[in-house]
Amino acid sequence: MTDHELDSFTHQQQTQRLFENFERMITAFNTSSITAATGGVSVREFLEVARVVSLLRAQYLQRVVSLAQVDTLADLGDDKLQQIRCDREAYEEALQGFGALRHALMRDYFKLNEDGDEINVTS
Repeated sequence: MTDHELDSFTHQQQTQRLFENFERMITAFNTSSITAATGGVSVREFLEVARVVSLLRAQYLQRVVSLAQVDTLADLGDDKLQQIRCDREAYEEALQGFGALRHALMRDYFKLNEDGDEINVTS
């Protein structure tokens, strides 16, 4: 190995160690912040958020399907479109939030607390 190759290899190792340290610190920051903000997340809460997102999706799609009842564009009305817009925005916002929660869980920023409660999937 030439001096240049050795210097390059050493630099790569130092850079890798630096970024590994950054990653550990970022994980610690996120873990601390998320735990302080949420007080911990239980399995039940995690699944309840998923359930609410599914309800919002269903409500949004129900309003979209209701467009099939409109005979003419004159029958559509701004109120109906505003309801669809509001439902879409609520669904998308909740979905983004749940995505962030899943991401944080997958990155080990928090652990799910076991709570033993059953989730009612029919409501």
